[in-house]
Amino acid sequence: MKYLSFFLLFFCNNIFAQIDSFPYKITWGNETRRPDDSYLYKLVSNGTDGFIGVRLKMANFFSDGTGHIYLESYNSQNNLLKSNKIDMDYSGKTRTFQNMFRWKNELYFLTSYRNKKTEINYLFTQTIDDKLMPSKKLTKIADIEEAGELDDGEFDFRFSKDSSKLLVFSRQPQSRKEPEEFHLQVYSPGFQEVVSHDISLGYASENFSMEDCQVDKMGNVYILGVVYNDATRLKNREKVNYQYVVQFYPVDTTILPTELKLINKENFTSDLTIRLSDDGNLIGAGYFSKKGVDGIQGITYLKVNTQTKTIENQTFTPFDIEFLTELMTPKQKKKALNNVSKNDLPELYNYNLDHLVLRSDGGALLIGEQYSVEKVYRNNSYGYGLNYGFSRYNQMDRIDYYYHYDDIIVVNVSPSGAIQWSTHIPKLQTTMNDNGIYSSYSMMVNKDKIYLLFNDNIKNFSNEKSTLYEFNAGKYSVGALAEISKDGESKIYLLKSNDQNNLLIQPKLCRQMQKKGLTLFGEEGKTYHFGKLEF
Repeated sequence: MKYLSFFLLFFCNNIFAQIDSFPYKITWGNETRRPDDSYLYKLVSNGTDGFIGVRLKMANFFSDGTGHIYLESYNSQNNLLKSNKIDMDYSGKTRTFQNMFRWKNELYFLTSYRNKKTEINYLFTQTIDDKLMPSKKLTKIADIEEAGELDDGEFDFRFSKDSSKLLVFSRQPQSRKEPEEFHLQVYSPGFQEVVSHDISLGYASENFSMEDCQVDKMGNVYILGVVYNDATRLKNREKVNYQYVVQFYPVDTTILPTELKLINKENFTSDLTIRLSDDGNLIGAGYFSKKGVDGIQGITYLKVNTQTKTIENQTFTPFDIEFLTELMTPKQKKKALNNVSKNDLPELYNYNLDHLVLRSDGGALLIGEQYSVEKVYRNNSYGYGLNYGFSRYNQMDRIDYYYHYDDIIVVNVSPSGAIQWSTHIPKLQTTMNDNGIYSSYSMMVNKDKIYLLFNDNIKNFSNEKSTLYEFNAGKYSVGALAEISKDGESKIYLLKSNDQNNLLIQPKLCRQMQKKGLTLFGEEGKTYHFGKLEF
């Protein structure tokens, strides 16, 4: 059993709570057998009556896309009521599933179809009735021209904060030297078009990357992008070779679009994300580093006035030294403190910003996770990769992928951009060749607290522990729930032994669909359970 020694007995023992201090209850539905060659893709709220599961058919060497999908209806007791197989055939060809969501009491089912003759990729919508049957009529809501075999474009979707508007983003296939092009279409409920934009940027496709997009309740669209100095579309590890920009596309098409440069080039900024605040302005937040794109030293925060198209506030606030060294060994911490005297602040590495949650006062919560993928080459005499050396004993070379999902950091930022508090949630998750389906976490908000659900090692709940043991989806697996108060105090509760019902929770598929509850999903072999965690 692998483990990481932190020499932080006080820290670990105080964050892991006792098993008898539950602030919640869990109820599980019946065991259900999944359809063959299928996997759960997403959950959709069905109001107060339960939820809908979207299940896709697994792809294989002989399959041509997704031949069909399953829609499954579950009641409030987490039990299956009905399952319906949806045929994805269209004119003798197969459509591709794009999305499904509930919008103003209607369930919408979105699929795409690429016409090989015209090289147009069409996006359709259908409604789903109470019997899980799609409407016969397919309504076209977007299309992508010059959609080829290797690149048929991309569709993306964003709702406004009040759900009164839906943005459909369509990226057009381009060669690397051609200007980046995309279509923006904004709809009101019932897919009534409000406005559309055909965009051709002044940047070549190889120099621009879209990072995020938002739409407000009026239909104005905001695009966050990165402009690169060179054609690599990669952030240089040694110098800042990129610039974040935000582009404004007004609902009033008589007003020309504008662009605003956001971040200066003195810091390596990463994971910048934008959200619309209640006053209609843009809040942006992310991480920054002084050393390179892989590290983070603190938080960058900015406010953009959407009326004047100007930056009203922009800060770069480093974490305090206690937070940066909290999970270090004594030797590592001593070295880091010595370097601080030389104006060399330590950094955290390989963190991705997952959630930016705006507060009503203009502040924000940033939740990020340490994530990396390790490649290990097997049966290779030299170890440099598949194109070097030879395999002994006539064995085939292969690559094993190790998925590492480790510590979570939560940072509370004031409206001025100051860090009010920051906290670590320690975890160590490593699995192989499974895309990390049992790793990472799910987030929910209940009143003034944040909860993070993840799988852990039961040895981490021992009072005698002085190390952090690794979760690897093995026999010591348990569910864990981290509770973070409005003051940044954290505690981790043991849910229950997953061995009791012989399944592992898949946190990425768990979803908060009620104010005080989190829908759970666990699978073992060909059977699965849904459950509910309630406070």
